[in-house]
Parts: sequence; structure tokens; C-alpha cells
Amino acid sequence: MWWSAFCLLQTKEEIAYEVKDQLTKSMSTFGFMIIQTLVTDIEPDQRVRAAMNEINAASRMRYSLYSPEIWPS
Repeated sequence: MWWSAFCLLQTKEEIAYEVKDQLTKSMSTFGFMIIQTLVTDIEPDQRVRAAMNEINAASRMRYSLYSPEIWPS
């Protein structure tokens, strides 16, 4: 399953569920039972974080250019 960086940061619970499902399937043949999985932190590569920051900055700039609150009547 391919995840975009934004989606990855927003869906820890879904990732934990998918990991639990995959581990349950693979480890049950060895007699293990997976009770719970916990995703504590997701830290993307520095280049990914820099790209996400640029996207956010561009989005804020675009919003500020077209936002009616900024322009006087």
C-alpha cells in the first residue's frame, strides 16, 4: 500500500490496524497471537519534511493572496 506523506502522518490508527492484520496473518503460523500494535511516531525523511513545509508555505501564500480579509474594500 502506497501512502502520501500527509496521509501517513494523519492515519496512525489505520497503520497500526494494518500492521496488526499483517502480523497476525504471518505470525499465527508460529503460534503467536498479536493483541495490539502501537504506532508511536512517524518521522519522514528530512527531504520529505522540507517538501511538505514548502507545500504548506505555498498553500498559505496562495490563500493570503486570494483571501478577501486582506484586501480593503
